[in-house]
Amino acid sequence: MNDYKINTKYDKIIQMLALALGSNETALKEAILRSYVIDQDETNNRLRQVFCKAERGETITIAAIGGSIIEGAHARSQNGIGNNATAFTDDLSGEKCYFERTIDWFEETFPNTQINGINAGIGATPSFLGTFRLDQMVLNYSPDLVIIEFSVNDLDAVPFLLKDEIFESYESIVRRCLEKGIAVIPICLVNQNGDSLQKIHLELADHYNMPAISYHNAIFPDGQAVFDWKMLSPDEVHPNNAGHTLIATCIANYLDNVLESTRLTDEYITDELHTSWIYFDTFNKVNAQYAYEFKERARGGFEFQERIPNISYKWRGALVSDNVEGNIKIIVPKGACRVYVQFFNSNGSFETDFLNMKSSCNTTAIGWPRAMWHRVYTGKATTEDVTLTIKSHKNGKVIIMGVLISF
Repeated sequence: MNDYKINTKYDKIIQMLALALGSNETALKEAILRSYVIDQDETNNRLRQVFCKAERGETITIAAIGGSIIEGAHARSQNGIGNNATAFTDDLSGEKCYFERTIDWFEETFPNTQINGINAGIGATPSFLGTFRLDQMVLNYSPDLVIIEFSVNDLDAVPFLLKDEIFESYESIVRRCLEKGIAVIPICLVNQNGDSLQKIHLELADHYNMPAISYHNAIFPDGQAVFDWKMLSPDEVHPNNAGHTLIATCIANYLDNVLESTRLTDEYITDELHTSWIYFDTFNKVNAQYAYEFKERARGGFEFQERIPNISYKWRGALVSDNVEGNIKIIVPKGACRVYVQFFNSNGSFETDFLNMKSSCNTTAIGWPRAMWHRVYTGKATTEDVTLTIKSHKNGKVIIMGVLISF
């Protein structure tokens, strides 16, 4: 285990956090150090490679994939009501989410290097949706470092997914990044009850020899909160300015410690990627077709809308049928083992026809507006291209976002 320390440059931030949380500086420092849950020295070599590349002045791209927290919900007062740390905005260095602050660390540490940040966080999405959007929203940008944060949203997905679909989709994100030589840092968040799916995520981090940072452990050691949750969050999940600052400080201080032990002129060798999966390679090869790509195949009442209330612009629109019948025909390539229709919950229903198997889906909202999925097919790999038909009913609004396929 490494003997990490708190960099003195964070003294002012820690002092302000202590004031914002009604705590003390010692408790904050202990929380930061407690967040380093996997810290064997060899886990840092991929990260050291990134530091060496940045030191050479080569462009660095850092990406983040996860849900609304990493996207920045409540880090900015204009992004939502109830940000209860705005009184400390100036002292906490503005209203940036923890990913933006991590980009700031790289820019300040390597001022002669261009740092590109790609934030692929989308609210209310678990790693199941993340694995299908990984290629288009993250890997296509050839990142050097990817931060993954799904611990709370994966827990929320438990009622809607099979257990293997949750675990295997997260593992596929990790493996597909590592296979490309990308440094990966999982960040484990937590809800107000002290719950998350970090146990599974940390097992995967350990298996794949990755560092991991746990906000969960920082504020809920031994299952007991050491800070007043209401001072860290305006609701049951999302950090406010103080919460984002604390997460960012955990990350930045970790990066400082690793950098201090890095010889920037060296070449660091990383371990071979495990050939064995902890779970299974169900989502190792996937394809996502989104509405903007197949909008020409829609007929009848379906109309493509580029901007829809409550739907992130990152999805680039959806096909909408409102109390009218419409149909969409999509070609699913041969070799498909699992097929899902991604929709946005509303108040209508639709049916699918695939391999002469029909199934229906009621899109009635569950909880809050979010992207959901309908399981169309799970079975042996198809031996030829198959047409998937999606037909909306005349009983409310149906919002089709895409078709998700694993091979």
